Amino acid sequence: MPYKLSPDDVLLTSGCTQAIETVMSVLGQQGFNILLPRPGYPKHEAHAVFHKMEVRHYDLVPERGWEVDLEAVEALADENTVAIVITNPNNPCGTVYTYEHLSKVSKLFI
Repeated sequence: MPYKLSPDDVLLTSGCTQAIETVMSVLGQQGFNILLPRPGYPKHEAHAVFHKMEVRHYDLVPERGWEVDLEAVEALADENTVAIVITNPNNPCGTVYTYEHLSKVSKLFI
């Protein structure tokens, strides 16, 4: 593992709504963008817009088990991209991504 984590690196929230708000408030600044899945969870977009981020949607591909469209992510990301939201297990699609797929997504940002 490339990172050493401690208990100070863990933040507990009262559910996903508070977690989304916390993350968006830390990352959100005008001029930054965030990549969100489509279909996805509307609260991500609402909080991103509230914190003045540009929202860019990437598609999930149903023919590949709702995997992330890697080509779309690569085309959408730029030097102002602060985050990509990946919901795993995925809601609303029900997919659980493989380690291999998540590794491919992460390599787009290294």
